[in-house]
Amino acid sequence: MKKIITAAFLIIASFSYSQTENIIDSGPIPQAEKEDIKIYERNEVEVPAEFKDSNAKMNQFINENFVVPKEITEKIIKGDIILSFIVEKDGTLTSIKKIKDLGYSTGKELERVVKLDKWRPAELNGKRVRSTFNLTYTINK
Repeated sequence: MKKIITAAFLIIASFSYSQTENIIDSGPIPQAEKEDIKIYERNEVEVPAEFKDSNAKMNQFINENFVVPKEITEKIIKGDIILSFIVEKDGTLTSIKKIKDLGYSTGKELERVVKLDKWRPAELNGKRVRSTFNLTYTINK
C-alpha cells in the first residue's frame, strides 16, 4: 500500500512540476521603449492623428466609399456608427473596436472604409506616436 501511495505521489509531483513556467526577468523596460509602445489620447499630443486629407474631407471620403446596406435604406434606419481604433506611427489602423453599430454589418462596412487609406499619425515633441481615435459616422438617409 505504501508503494502505491508513494508511486501516486511521485506521478502527481512530476506532473505539477512539468507544468510550471520558467519566467526570465530581463529587468525593467527602458524609458525609450515604453514611449515607443505607449498609446496616447488625443488631448495628450501636440498634433492629433487625422485622416490623410484632413478630418474635414474624411466624411466626404466615407460618403463616397461607404456602401449602405439595402435593409438600412428599406427600413429607413438612421443613427450613428462609432468606431474606436489606434492610429499607428506609420498611419495604419489597429485594434479597431465597434462601439455602436446599426446592425446589418454597418460597423464592419465602416471599418472597411476607414482602412482603405493610411492616416496621418499623431505627433508629440516632433515624433510620430501611436494614438487613439474615436470616429462617429451618421447615417441619415
